[in-house]
Formats: sequence, C-alpha cells, structure tokens
Amino acid sequence: MVEWFGRGVVVLLVLVLLGTEAAAQTDNEGGPADTTGGAGALGVESTPDGVVVLAKSFGDSVVLRWGARTVASWLDGNRFGYVVEKVRIDDGSASGEVVAERLTPEPLVPWPLEEWERRIGRDTTRTWMIIALQSLHGEAATPEEMGASENTYRAANLRAAELANRHGFTLFAADHDPEAAEGLAVRFVDRDVTPTGRYAYRVYIAGLDTALASRHDTGYALVNMSDEPFNPTPVAVHTIGYDGAIRVAWEDEPLAGFSGYWVEREENGTWRRLNRLPVVLVDKEEEVEVVEPTDSIVSTVDRQTGSRMMGYVDSTITNYRTYRYRVIGVDPFAELSEAVEVEGSGRDLTALPQPQNISSEETGVGEVTIRWEMPAEVSGDLDGYRIVRGATESGPFNAVNETLLPPGTAEYVVRDANEEEAYYSIIAVDTAGNETPSLVLLAEAIDRLPPSAPTGLRGRVDSSGMIVISWDMNPESDINGYKVFFSNDRDYEYSLLTNYPHRDTVYRDSLRIQNAEKKIYYKIIALDRRLNQSDFSEVLELEQPDYIPPDAPAFRNVVSTDSSVILRWGRATAVDIETQYLYRREEGGDGPWEVVAALDPFDDSFEDATVVPETIYHYYLISEDNSGLRSESSDVVYAGAYDITPPEGVEDLVVSFDRESWQVRLNWRYSADPAVDTDRIVVYRAGLEGDLERYEVMESSRTEFVDASIGTEPVWKYAVRVETSDGDSEMSEVVVVPIR
Repeated sequence: MVEWFGRGVVVLLVLVLLGTEAAAQTDNEGGPADTTGGAGALGVESTPDGVVVLAKSFGDSVVLRWGARTVASWLDGNRFGYVVEKVRIDDGSASGEVVAERLTPEPLVPWPLEEWERRIGRDTTRTWMIIALQSLHGEAATPEEMGASENTYRAANLRAAELANRHGFTLFAADHDPEAAEGLAVRFVDRDVTPTGRYAYRVYIAGLDTALASRHDTGYALVNMSDEPFNPTPVAVHTIGYDGAIRVAWEDEPLAGFSGYWVEREENGTWRRLNRLPVVLVDKEEEVEVVEPTDSIVSTVDRQTGSRMMGYVDSTITNYRTYRYRVIGVDPFAELSEAVEVEGSGRDLTALPQPQNISSEETGVGEVTIRWEMPAEVSGDLDGYRIVRGATESGPFNAVNETLLPPGTAEYVVRDANEEEAYYSIIAVDTAGNETPSLVLLAEAIDRLPPSAPTGLRGRVDSSGMIVISWDMNPESDINGYKVFFSNDRDYEYSLLTNYPHRDTVYRDSLRIQNAEKKIYYKIIALDRRLNQSDFSEVLELEQPDYIPPDAPAFRNVVSTDSSVILRWGRATAVDIETQYLYRREEGGDGPWEVVAALDPFDDSFEDATVVPETIYHYYLISEDNSGLRSESSDVVYAGAYDITPPEGVEDLVVSFDRESWQVRLNWRYSADPAVDTDRIVVYRAGLEGDLERYEVMESSRTEFVDASIGTEPVWKYAVRVETSDGDSEMSEVVVVPIR
C-alpha cells in the first residue's frame, strides 16, 4: 500500500499535464495545500507526514480514498478521525469567494471492535475484513521478555516494526475491499454530484492541536465529472515455459496505479483464479530468475533499468499442452481492470548426460576424426549429436555439422580441420531440444594446405609516380599476410617488394624507371600462419604516367652549300619520341624562333633550302614524346648559304697492320690543286669506343704515315683530312683496323 501511494503521485502529475485543473488553497489545520486533480485515482502530498487522497468518478457519485502517509499520521487519524470537505468549483459566489462544504459533520473514525465483529460474524471468507480488523484492533505481539529494562531499545524497535506492518496491511486491505476501507475510515462516497460538475475535495486529520497540525498535511483531489475515466489494463503480459511450469509475467506500470494483480487460468471454458492473494510489487534490488513450483512469485524492481517485472508461476501443468491465462489489475478502489489474455505451455528441460571418453586422431591432411561414447543409461529421447569447435577452450563455438548426427553415431571425420579452430565439443541433443555439451577437446591438425590465390587486384598511378594497389582479403581465417611482386615486363622475372608478410590488402609503391611500354606489372601471393604459399594472383597491369621529358638531339655537322644549309644530328635516346622540331632565327635578329620543320622521330638530317644566300642563321632542335612532353633545346649552331666548294681531300686511303713490327701503316694518294695553298695533312685516330681526334699533322707532300703507338687497343679507326688556307676538305672515309 505504501508503494501504491507513491505511485499515485506520478499518476497525478501526468493527469495534470493532460489538462486537469488544480485547486490551490491554504488550510489552517493542515498546512500548505496540495495541488491535485483528475477524474481517475489521484493523490499527492507535499510533506512526509499527513494524508494522501485519491478520487474516482463513477458517473452518479465520487469515491474518495485516502490514507495516512506515515505511522504517526495513521495513529492520529485513528484517534481523532478524518474531515472531508468539498468545493463546488462551478458554484462560486458572485463575490468570487470559495465556499467549502463539510461532508462529514463528525470526523470519520474507524469502527469499534464490536462493529467489526457484527459485520464479519462467522464468515471466514471475508479475508480483507479480517486482515483490517486484526491490523486495527489486534493485540501486540511483543514477547513478554522484551519488557525487561535491558531490552527496552529492542522492544521499541519491534513495536515500531509492528505498527508499520499494521499500517501497511490496513491500507492494503482497504484497496481490496470497499467495506474494509469504510471500516478503517479511509473511504467516503459523495453522491451529491452532477454529470458535468467539477469538485475539489480535501481530507485532513481532525481535532489536532497546533503542534500536531504542523506536521500533518492536508490531502486534496480535483474531479471533473465530464472527463473520460482512466481505465488502464496490465501491460506487457507474456508467458515463459519451463519444465512442468509456466510463468505468467507482466510489467507493473506506475501510471496504471494497480495495488495488486489476480492471475486466472481457463479450464473447460471457465476461468479459475490461481492466486489466493494478489501478486504485489516488492521493492527489492534483485530480479527473480529461478522458477520454483510455488503458489506464486512476486517479481521485483531492477534499480539499474527501472524495470518493474512481476510474475506468477503455475506448476500444475502438463508439458507441451497449451494453457490460457489472464491477468487482472486491482486499483485502490477495489475495482478490477479488464483482463489481458495470453497463452503458454511448458516443455522438457531435463538434459541428457554428457558424452564421455572424447578423443581425436589426425587421419589426413586437414582431417581429424573425433570419437566419443555415451553412458549406457541414456534415455530414449536422444535426438542426435552436434559437433562444435572454437578458437579457444572457452569459445565461442561454431557448428561443424549442419544437421544432427544420428543417435547411434560414435565418431565424426572433420575434413576441414585447422589450427585456427582446434577446440571441439560434442553436444548431445534430446527430442525436446535440450543440449548437453561434452568436455572440450583439443584436436589439432597441422595445416599443410596453401591458401587460395588472391583475387580482385586493382590499382592506380598518379601524376607524381605514386602507385597504390589493393586486392580482396582472402577468405581463409588463418591468413598471415601477402607478398607483393613487380616487373617492368609481363613475361619477365618478377621481383619481391616485401621482405616480410604484408598484413594489409593495400600496398603503396613508386616508379623506379620508365620503360619503353610505360607499363608496370604486379602479382600477389598469400601466406597462412604456417607460411604455406598460395599460387600467384592474376597479373595486374598499370599504365605509367609519362612525367619524364625526352632528351634533346645533338648536332653533329652543319654544311653550307650555295643555296641551302644541311644539318645533321644524333637523335635523342628516348623511345617515345613522336616529333622533332627544328627552329631557326636570323643572326642578330630579335624576333621569335620559327619552326622550320616538324620531323619524324627517326630523321637525323635536314636540308634547309629556304635560306637567303649570304645570310647567317641560328638553329636548334627539340624532341617531343607521345605525351606532349618536350626536351630541352639542343646546342645552337649557325650557318649560311655560300658558294664554297671545299678543297679536294686525299684518295685511296689504305690502312694495314704489320704484326711483326706491331705498327699500323697508312698510305694515300693526294693531288694538290696549284691554285690552292696547301698547308698540311691531318691524321685522325680513335679507339673502338672513342671519337676521332686529331692525331698527327704533317706536310702536304707526305702520302704515308706509320703509327707505332698502338698499345693493346683491339681496334683502331683512322681518317685523313686536308687543311688549306681556303678551308678544310671533307674527312676521308674512316678505315677500321683490327689489331691481332
């Protein structure tokens, strides 16, 4: 009952928020007024002591229910009685004054013992009346020995506890029997009401002196007869099946305001009440989990979640038979709510004995055989076995077989055994679905199977040469990492990039060189924890971005004729050159360079026939690759078109090697032009890898030269040129002489 009054405060506040009006007063005998209201059961209190009032409209009447908040208030109320007053809110005087009408000419006090005995008589079925009588007029139960002086403190404690129990039981009895509430002076029926009236009620303890009045607060309630009645029902009602028992459970909703609950079961079309006393809320910080075959179970409050679950256990059932139940709430006015019906059934929860003598044997690659035995006393309800395995002895475990193994099975071959999940248990399952696991067994199988080849290779190369490749994670659970390989040729040997297993499925690389194809290739292999290696993945081919410009061509020779300039050069070495551009500008000019020719990448000479004779021109070359990148410019050369015929050079150059003297002999023929002053003849020499350089200068009359300084060079190259005052002849043919 104490819990009920605390719950009433919450009900009041909710209904006030829904729009009910409140009457606020100051009562001389009861202290500051409470603010209450509503058509349903309401009540509030503003001090620890005093009266809490609930009011409920029944159409033609209003029933008031109240109770003392504390034992002290209860004792004073029993002694001095309660005064009930009413204010007709819609009947105020013209001056606006509020007139209170006293409904109890004399304070209401509990019945005397004789009245209780007269009303109860010999009817032992009047349970709540008997409880109220005993709580109000029963003799104290303090043992006689507590009267000794040394037990005065203990006796006081026992007396306080007894009074608290009596107080609580009177309120509880009043909740369940209107006549008991009337006899306890905590109930009043006001029949002088109209269907549309609005009334404010107050109840307070009468006849108190000023000192006592200061500690007892007055209770107030507001009733609007036209409001819809508040008729809640039990919430979240459900059943839980056990072995030989069914628990009917529901949640105690504070706003519903129920003082207790009745549980009934249908039998042959008739509802039979199962609990002899209402199921009530016990405010303890625990939650009932174990079901025992008792008459009823009172569930409790979970203070962490705020859940107020309640329940009743019916242990008179037969497993697998469906039963219908209903839960009915009882409010403080002894009114029953509408019933909430549910169904439930019990089931077999008796598990089988454990499988025993568990053993294992490695019988193949990635294969172990598990064996076990069942005790001889196993009952006939064994449905089969389930094999489970996990990574640790404590699990979690995953099922190995999808369907149950037949009851007669004593071994099972695991064909995908691995070191990752090497802990096994055999679960015996009966026909009711109850499971009994065996002890956990370690059954290792050495992993000799390589993982599958990685798949889903993809990648990209950005403009700075950074490469990011990724792939799908392998499905195997024991993958230890990956090895990454690359090559600049799809069909050439691949080089390892990772010296240790790469744990991620993303790898970052950078370009080292740019090959002719502008492509780079990657392959991946996976490794498991035993370092078994998978096959190579498919090859990933990536296009390299061209961020390296080509090198520049280099001029080798420039020849002027009487009408053109002939330019020869060595081509650039880059393989991706697409065009060579020849630029020209007149000497001394400050205009822009103009493109004379756009040449093929394999051209190494060009004759500029658009020159103006006697004008000097400057030239340079640029190469451009197929990505549009241009080289730096070559060295600038200059030339013009002049009528200059170079002097005659030597003819019939013959070079021979004399092994005995280890010398090279050069012979040539030269016919000097009398009109040209001949200055000298120059011999040019170079080794196998070198360029021709001036080696020997001699008189123009000479037609022979002996080279005795040949050393150990394997090959010598020779050429001869005539130098005159009018210019140089063209270089003779280069003659190569092997030295052997």
